[in-house]
Amino acid sequence: MSKKLIFTIIGAILVVLVFIMAKNGGNGSTPDTSVVTNQDNKQIVAIKAKDGYKPSKIQAKAEQPTILKLATDSTFDCSSSFTIPSLKIYKNLPQTGVTEIEIPAQKSGSELSLICSMGMYRSSIIFV
Repeated sequence: MSKKLIFTIIGAILVVLVFIMAKNGGNGSTPDTSVVTNQDNKQIVAIKAKDGYKPSKIQAKAEQPTILKLATDSTFDCSSSFTIPSLKIYKNLPQTGVTEIEIPAQKSGSELSLICSMGMYRSSIIFV
């Protein structure tokens, strides 16, 4: 194989990796606030559960009760088995539907990790 071909293959792989990281928000992405709304003195955080959790980082207000709404749509992967280990919350989500989980008010600066049962998919809510 020529050096030119090897460099072309490596370049193509790097382009694909950059695309995947950009699509998934990367690890250093800015927390998303667009999925947080308020209703009846509670904040609602909406997350899609399919091939992972989207968005992967969310910023919400501290010291407020929170309702986490997990939406599935033909979800057959391990993201349908959802956990928040620090709160001892473990849920098997339906293949399609919306599951609501009540989260007690969290302190400013705290972060909740949301993880699938296998530990492959993760998301987090940062409270400020």
